Amino acid sequence: METILYGVAYYPEYMPYDRLDKDVELMQKAGITVVRVGESTWSSWEPRDGDFQFAWMQRILDRLHAAGIKAILGTPTYSIPYLALQGTSRNCRDPQRHGASAQRSLFSFVSLVATAGLLRAPTEL
Repeated sequence: METILYGVAYYPEYMPYDRLDKDVELMQKAGITVVRVGESTWSSWEPRDGDFQFAWMQRILDRLHAAGIKAILGTPTYSIPYLALQGTSRNCRDPQRHGASAQRSLFSFVSLVATAGLLRAPTEL
């Protein structure tokens, strides 16, 4: 059935740059038809305040497309960069206290800075 999608989440930001072709080849061999990317990568989309970078993801999307694999492009709304929260409510995970895991999934439910920032990368994209 063509309506059933068989997919995976893919986090290329944690993989060596030159591994993309191998990963896509493995996806093809496994019969993967769709890949979810981009949802935990705010610091990759916007490495510096107002400096949006999309070429790194375009490379991935182009490679998936060339392989006939569909993509679901997530928004990085749950991965607020720590720098975006400095000087705001401390009701968030601090990488200095919580280690590397906080770099990927910081959150603050009460920070107006974080709430306003949630639309920055998706709007630019």
